[in-house]
Amino acid sequence: MGDVIRFPVERARPHVMLSWDWAWDLYRIQAHGVPLPVAETIEHCDHEGEAWDRFISMGERLGLPLVCCLQDGRAA
Repeated sequence: MGDVIRFPVERARPHVMLSWDWAWDLYRIQAHGVPLPVAETIEHCDHEGEAWDRFISMGERLGLPLVCCLQDGRAA
């Protein structure tokens, strides 16, 4: 699983974030601070389990720490 980071101190550094996108009513997984095209750094899905799987795998693939910004306050 990904590294646990201090929030919000390390949030300014490159990381992968999981959040709820209210505009689309979907989970949003996005890598921040990486030199990749935007299309490669954002994923959306509607199932929570799938969102967590994509979140963790993107963090592992890019070698970045994880930041969970869901309302229930869980941290990855």
